[in-house]
Amino acid sequence: MNDIPLTHLVDISGLSPAWRGVLLREYAVNGAENIVLSHNHFNYLLAAENPAELLEEYKKEVAGAGLKFTDAHAVFGPDKDLNCPVAELRPAMLEMQKKCLEWSAQCGVKTITIHTGNPSYPDVDLETFHKYAIESLEVLLPVAASYGITICIENIWLPTNTPAKLLDMFNQLNSPNLGFCFDSGHANIMAHPTENPESRAVSGWGKMNMPVQWSFDELEKMLPYIVNCHLHDNSGILDQHQLPGHGDINWSDLLETLAGAPRLQCIQSEVLYPLYEKNATIREVCEKFNQMHKLFREFRAKKNF
Repeated sequence: MNDIPLTHLVDISGLSPAWRGVLLREYAVNGAENIVLSHNHFNYLLAAENPAELLEEYKKEVAGAGLKFTDAHAVFGPDKDLNCPVAELRPAMLEMQKKCLEWSAQCGVKTITIHTGNPSYPDVDLETFHKYAIESLEVLLPVAASYGITICIENIWLPTNTPAKLLDMFNQLNSPNLGFCFDSGHANIMAHPTENPESRAVSGWGKMNMPVQWSFDELEKMLPYIVNCHLHDNSGILDQHQLPGHGDINWSDLLETLAGAPRLQCIQSEVLYPLYEKNATIREVCEKFNQMHKLFREFRAKKNF
């Protein structure tokens, strides 16, 4: 059976090197083995006077805690996402994403999640956003291929990044270095029809004056193309990045389905501790995901992977 590693997103924002080390060791002593080369790492690298020196510092910190970088999440935001439609911003966006690929390769990372982008610019229509995302991937996929990295585009809760839109990009580009990142929390929001204006889906689709196209089977639609995943919980309204069990996702059903993803290379805890999830400890996060990882591996063995 091919083993699928479990990796953790560790929030290093605002931490000194000493506190980064403390946090990493806390994950390690609670059973973590792998962590994410995150958008926070990349943002600090992009702002650094000597990014090569800082990257080496990160690598030594991680290795010193007995951990390793296993997957990555690129920078994101209106000026950094693939569908950015502003001509003056696109060259810098593509260079930032290329640097994320380069640094990922230097850390031995083989999968990186990149946001296709949200409808962040008024008066830009859905197909224009889609066109720019595809054009960006046409530039970045050869770079990813040269590093042996798979770019994973992620479902969110907006019309620009539904499974249908991701699949259209995949079919148009037809690259072995392109796959999907399945996000459980985002899929859960799309599976909770509501008129609550606080719903991320309701407010997000409303920005484009579109009714929400609720979806109850995003995992099944994405399954053949999933290369990595972000696992976290919520109650279907907000993107809370909670510990599984603190929301209403049926984790046994999700893990059993996910275990059938033929291209899957890693599973990730994207519980945002302590930024959003304040009602858990690192020990509880690690224990819960170790239990989930065990169950996932049992399901995968039954599927003869």
